[in-house]
Amino acid sequence: MRILLTSTAAIALSGCSMLGFGSGGYSNGPSYGHSTAPAHGSCNPYAGLNGNASCSHSSTWNVEGAIGQEFMVDGDFTTPGDVAAVPGLTPNAVSMKDAYNSATRYELGASYAANPNRKYTMMASYSKASGNDVALGTLTGPPANTLRGTASDYEAFGLEAGVRQYFRPRSAPFVSSLRPYVEGRLGAAQIDDITIENLRDNGGAVNGGTANMYQGGWIPTASGLVGVEAPVFQRATLALETGLRYRGTLKTDTTDFGPGGGVGILSGINNGSSNLTVPVMLRGRYRF
Repeated sequence: MRILLTSTAAIALSGCSMLGFGSGGYSNGPSYGHSTAPAHGSCNPYAGLNGNASCSHSSTWNVEGAIGQEFMVDGDFTTPGDVAAVPGLTPNAVSMKDAYNSATRYELGASYAANPNRKYTMMASYSKASGNDVALGTLTGPPANTLRGTASDYEAFGLEAGVRQYFRPRSAPFVSSLRPYVEGRLGAAQIDDITIENLRDNGGAVNGGTANMYQGGWIPTASGLVGVEAPVFQRATLALETGLRYRGTLKTDTTDFGPGGGVGILSGINNGSSNLTVPVMLRGRYRF
């Protein structure tokens, strides 16, 4: 899966030059009327709808912000296959999408227009997903005891740099035009420690404890995004985007889920924690 996302990012970072969209203007743009070129030192790439480049100075700084949701779609929260066989013990498989609800994600950063079609981006982000109550394993009885607990929040502070490649503007109802784009990003994220809270079983042996699951730290990230952008004011645009985002694997914490730990019987169950998410973001951009 890492290879897939790295490849996706590489395709976007290449600027789609093989498709001929890396030029500074829109030589093949359809005609929707005449647009007057802006004054020197400004750039209005949406004026490319008339088929003419309209940027007298193509290097432009932008400030950007985004808000949206991230949906866990892949990744293992527990790894029952790594747990040593114990008579009567059945470790449970819990996916990241079962362990966590969708996350709210915020982004703030800047972009630099190298030409009317291409922007270099730098984004800081924060996202947080609340954890669910999960069943970690079951011991046959009688009575059968199921070990349960609530995954602590998944909090991520990230930094990513990337390249966004815009395509030719298209006419659209309700807005003056739409510009599709693709973007690839690479970066890193700081993840908080992950624990299992309110650890309990129905046999009463464990009641209300907390067990360390994963150690927090920096992990690699990669994103492949697609979106459409529309002008809302002279220098402001709004975009809707989605795609795939990868976050790397956290380090296993063996304090409790390890030999000699409080729940050492499930040693090896916490060897997962990488994940894939699908973001759905509303992005605003202001061009200076």
